[in-house]
Amino acid sequence: MFELRTWAPFLFTLGLLFVVLNYSPKLSNFTRAFAALICSAAFLRYLYWRIFFTLPLHQNFLQRVWAGVFLVMEVCAVLSAMLVQFFMSRYLDRRGQADANQSSPLLQSPVDVFIPTLNEDLPILERTIVGAQAIRHNHLRIWVLDDGARPAVRQLAEELGVLYVQRVKGRHGKAGNINNGLQHALSTGRAPEFVLLLDADFVPFRNILQRTLGFFEDPTIGIVQTPQHFFNRDPVQTNLLSSTVWPNEQRFFFNVLMPCKDAWGAAFCCGTSAVVRVSALLACGGMATETVTEDSLTSTKMQEKGFRTVYLNERLSMGRRASANSSPSALAGVSVPCSRSSPVGHFWVQAAFA
Repeated sequence: MFELRTWAPFLFTLGLLFVVLNYSPKLSNFTRAFAALICSAAFLRYLYWRIFFTLPLHQNFLQRVWAGVFLVMEVCAVLSAMLVQFFMSRYLDRRGQADANQSSPLLQSPVDVFIPTLNEDLPILERTIVGAQAIRHNHLRIWVLDDGARPAVRQLAEELGVLYVQRVKGRHGKAGNINNGLQHALSTGRAPEFVLLLDADFVPFRNILQRTLGFFEDPTIGIVQTPQHFFNRDPVQTNLLSSTVWPNEQRFFFNVLMPCKDAWGAAFCCGTSAVVRVSALLACGGMATETVTEDSLTSTKMQEKGFRTVYLNERLSMGRRASANSSPSALAGVSVPCSRSSPVGHFWVQAAFA
């Protein structure tokens, strides 16, 4: 039998959400904050019920202990969800700011592209180099930072006409490799003002610098991070046969959560497809080497020196997700031919990211 007293909180909450989502500006910060407040209130109401009305107080000692432990874990999960709601109550879209920065004088600044590599197959690395060569910028240098000291990688760099730096069993992994490359870049020819970081399997779009360099007119900005997108399917999409209807596991983080973090001033570097101000990187001693998450820690160190990390939620590169199902020379159904002996292959890579 329907009891209004029992269902009233649910119906009231549902009605509020309906009104907010249908009669307020879409995706406005007010809409987000109000929806987050309603969801948080529902979470707190649930915790009240869960703590005061569900515990087995009359069971034996071990049963009460187990129920208490489970309750603590559940409370932590709910508080974590509430924290996500808090972050999602604000959202910042910087694409309009990127449009306004298209006449910035910084678009003519000297930029170096760093491509750190350890054991990636040559076709993957070659594709990234060719994509980097297609970037629209007048003062661009491309560095292949080889942490494996492989002769084949040196030969590839020479054939494609890019700079090559090697290390043999270098310390601090990727962070140490980037710091080593930065030392060479600063001591060779003209010094870069900015560095574009690319993983060896990420191909940049031609306009990646046009869309990001203008942000650095703000002297407090140290890093402009862009999202990671992938050619191939992730394991969840593959296993559920849902690649055409189910977004990959990274989309919530890069498309939803990171713009919200940026609105709170909490965006951070994600390791690739990021443009870094060299002076800010030098101010914090280079890429952080104290942890394997050198990218986010570098953002934290820059924050301590007065430099911010901002996030531009715009697809400006494409990468290849590591997968047991994909071969090194394929992109899970996306054909982008590339061969050192074939200029036609270079054309296809450059045209694909125009």
